[in-house]
Amino acid sequence: MVIRNGVQPSHIFFAGDIFLFCNGERMNVSKLLGTLADYQTSSGQMVSLSKSKCFVGGTSNARKQQIAGECNMCLANFPDKYLGVILTTGSMSACMGMCGNVIRQLSWLEGEVIVVPEKESEKIIRNFFWSGDPSVRKPITLKWEKACPPLDEGGLGIRQLEDINKSMLMKLCWKMQNGNDKWSRFFQPKFQDKTGNWIEYYKKSSIWPGIKWVAPEVFEHFRWLVGDGKNISVWSDIWIKDTPLKILHPENTTMQQNPDMKWLLLMNALEKKFQKLQWTKFVWHKPIHPNIASNVWKLVRGIVPADDKMKKRKFQLASRCPFCKNSEENLEHILWFCDFSEIIWSWLGGISSFTNPKSFEDILTFANHKSPSAKEIWKVAALVTLKEIWFMGNKMVYEEEPYNCDALKKRIISFTKDSDVRMSGVMWNSAYDLQILNFLELECRRVKTVKVTEIFFYLPDPSYFLICCDGASRGNPGAAGYGFICRK
Repeated sequence: MVIRNGVQPSHIFFAGDIFLFCNGERMNVSKLLGTLADYQTSSGQMVSLSKSKCFVGGTSNARKQQIAGECNMCLANFPDKYLGVILTTGSMSACMGMCGNVIRQLSWLEGEVIVVPEKESEKIIRNFFWSGDPSVRKPITLKWEKACPPLDEGGLGIRQLEDINKSMLMKLCWKMQNGNDKWSRFFQPKFQDKTGNWIEYYKKSSIWPGIKWVAPEVFEHFRWLVGDGKNISVWSDIWIKDTPLKILHPENTTMQQNPDMKWLLLMNALEKKFQKLQWTKFVWHKPIHPNIASNVWKLVRGIVPADDKMKKRKFQLASRCPFCKNSEENLEHILWFCDFSEIIWSWLGGISSFTNPKSFEDILTFANHKSPSAKEIWKVAALVTLKEIWFMGNKMVYEEEPYNCDALKKRIISFTKDSDVRMSGVMWNSAYDLQILNFLELECRRVKTVKVTEIFFYLPDPSYFLICCDGASRGNPGAAGYGFICRK
């Protein structure tokens, strides 16, 4: 198995366990140990002598112990067990028996070991994510492409398997092409010709199809490393090819319109982004338990099987609100306008002196001028209420559970109390904050103390002017103003 510039190791050397055979003479044992030492030095791997065994035959027991001592391994005798298979001494017939034992030991794997393609794997992940069962597909879901963006863009921050696989293969391809490690030098003559170009013919390998898939894209786009790109000029700096773009394309209209464009700005313009949403910080806030946040995210994104959405999917069904029985079921009615939900919101709003919210935007703004502690409690309690109202409607429809307003209130208080350890906002020293904490059975928070600092003003000396200036704004951005006062 000889190749250009070196000897190709056998696949046996990549196994976890290796059988080594040699004559028991002292010189042969010494050479074997030297070979293992060289292997450890060159590969960086270590031979576990404590897990290794030494089998010696055809000599006295004293010599067996001596050889085992020289190898620093424990002396073993046949029959012995290896990977569930009994090792015994004997002829080929015994070896055939051993093979039969191996087959019988591994027969339980038949039909269990499978290779799942990328698309099939992603399908399993999607089904498990939406329904909890890899084999069940839910009718009301969000397009997977929209579920994968970052949290602040309305997604869940999930990386697609194709992107992960492609990035890893590109990294492997780059290291294989430009690396100086031993493994890189081993693969270069295997997958490249004498001129250093990648081969185009078939090569039996588990990694070559993936490398061949990404190699054109890697070598088409790789250039100098530009860091974060904040200070790299797209047109003037040599970051692509060997000449600035303004020399290669002097008549380019984009360059003429944006002569000072930086590399980072160009990448941001090319990157596919969604509009950042304000409610994402509210839902994925630290005090909100992930289970609550994920279910509220589904409600806000409208990916729940309400009757109005099922009808859009061409389902034929009679729709009726499970609570009031007077209106058709839709998400807005159940959460905000149903008589039952208005009773729950009136109860919760009475704790914090808020009116009934009519939309998710109302929940976002109700506690803006309250203490940090009151804001956190309102966020948690309001999102728990949204989730529990929807879940109770599902239980009434699918499990025929009776309507129970008191049980729902107890669950809201219980879930809010469970989130107490996740809250860190300070409270104001006011009866309003104490009333909310006592009603929900929460512990008192740290009170932010106000330190009074005494400031003195002195008139300037007769030969000096004193200029006082100040500014203020309402919001950022928002209405702003500033002023000056001069004193002599």
